[in-house]
Amino acid sequence: MSFLTLNGIAAPALVEGSKKTTIEIADRGTAFSGAPYVSLRRRKNLYSVRLGPLSQSDADAWAGLVAGDGHHWTFDADLYADDGLTYSTLANAAVSSTHTKFGAKSLKLTATTGTITFPTALVEPWTVMVWQYKVAWHWVVVRSDVAGGWTDGVYNAGTSTSWLSVAGSTVLSEPIGLDTWYDDLIILPYLVPASWIASLYSAAVVWPTGLVATGDMISNGPRSVLGKVNDRNQEQLVLAGSWADNAERLDIDLEEV
Repeated sequence: MSFLTLNGIAAPALVEGSKKTTIEIADRGTAFSGAPYVSLRRRKNLYSVRLGPLSQSDADAWAGLVAGDGHHWTFDADLYADDGLTYSTLANAAVSSTHTKFGAKSLKLTATTGTITFPTALVEPWTVMVWQYKVAWHWVVVRSDVAGGWTDGVYNAGTSTSWLSVAGSTVLSEPIGLDTWYDDLIILPYLVPASWIASLYSAAVVWPTGLVATGDMISNGPRSVLGKVNDRNQEQLVLAGSWADNAERLDIDLEEV
């Protein structure tokens, strides 16, 4: 098992300098008799970790993941993301139970005419990840920096992205004449590293609501945590065999929810 895993992705955590602090949710004081007292409701853990060394792009991705940047739609009951964002326009699009990858329902776009727009206010860089069904389920990942995309964890510059348009808002459509279902839509304002894509496809599990930590560092994991990036320390060093004058190490906190 990895020392630390976040949302199914093994984190480049440095054991040295990492620590676990116990937080008590309690009231402590002194009674009228002079005796001390404590009213303890709960204990939880705060994990402080350093990640790195990382390229600047990978550091952006880890910082975004830890901070909870982006949007996630399960489509299990409605068209609202986990954070409450919903569509701005739609046509011939609705939740459906006909084909589902995870949960009870998915998003169906009717052949040729189906379209839905989410006001995500994206600027480059960005990543869109979604399960797509036409005649079978496939996991498709599209990034703003490359042509084509990844299908089932494998990159192909010829992967069709005609169903996706990103210009501030994110538009899903059905341009080729087949009813199409989408499930577990994730829209992120950073470039997901290729190494993440392979491991996420291998895991083939629904993207969690929030941030989930597990690994040797985490007590009785997995645990839902609230992430915070404290510092991004820049360094000059050899990274992946090449000199990098903007490598980074991230100091993060993960507090159990």
